[in-house]
Amino acid sequence: MVDVNSNKKWYALYTKPRAEKKLKLTLSQKNITNFLPILNLKKKWSDRYKIVETPIFSSYIFVKIDYNSEATLVLKDPNSVQFVLFEGKPAEIK
Repeated sequence: MVDVNSNKKWYALYTKPRAEKKLKLTLSQKNITNFLPILNLKKKWSDRYKIVETPIFSSYIFVKIDYNSEATLVLKDPNSVQFVLFEGKPAEIK
């Protein structure tokens, strides 16, 4: 059996500030596997408390893609900035 995800690897993607959830939605609509770790925090206003979903890593989202064929599609989104680089190459997360 051939794994269709054999060329797909996880990468960290830098987003525009406070645009992580928007990017997650658009990537999901394009059927791109992504992961945005969320933390539910209890915030206090002057008159009430509210549970707020906050990304654990501000301005980062993780995507599982075949970099050679899907990187351009990911970077075309106006909320994405660039892939996290290590030694000038996109950093693969293992």
